[in-house]
Amino acid sequence: MSTLRSDSSAKAASEVPLLALIEANGEIALVLRGEIDAAQMRQVIGRALRLSDSPRPRLALDLGRVTHWDYRCLPDLARLARRLEVQGGELKLCSPSRYLETILRFGGLEGLIQATAARASPPRACRGEAS
Repeated sequence: MSTLRSDSSAKAASEVPLLALIEANGEIALVLRGEIDAAQMRQVIGRALRLSDSPRPRLALDLGRVTHWDYRCLPDLARLARRLEVQGGELKLCSPSRYLETILRFGGLEGLIQATAARASPPRACRGEAS
C-alpha cells in the first residue's frame, strides 16, 4: 500500500489515501480508499499528472473503496477533466458507490462516471491490465 504525505501545515500528519497506482499502456489508474478531502484530491491529481508522460493522458480514478468524498473536490475534478480533454486525453471515474454517484451528479460530473456497467467492468487500468 502506498500513501502520499500532505504538504499542508494544517494537516501535517495527513496522508492521501492512495492504495495503488497502476500504469498500463499510457493509462494511469489511481486506486483510492477511505475519506478524501479537497486538499488530498489536489495532491492525487498532481501526482497523476506528473507521472503521465503521454501527450494524451488517460487517467482513471478507482473509487470503489472511497467511503467519503468532500464535495469541494468537484471543481478540481471538473478542471482536470477539461484539461485532459483539451490535451486529447480523458478522465474516467470507476466503481463509485451510489453515495459518490450522487455527489458527482450533483456537481454535474455524471459524464465522467463509467455508468453501472463500470461496476462489473472498470477500465483496464483500473483492473491492472494492459489495453
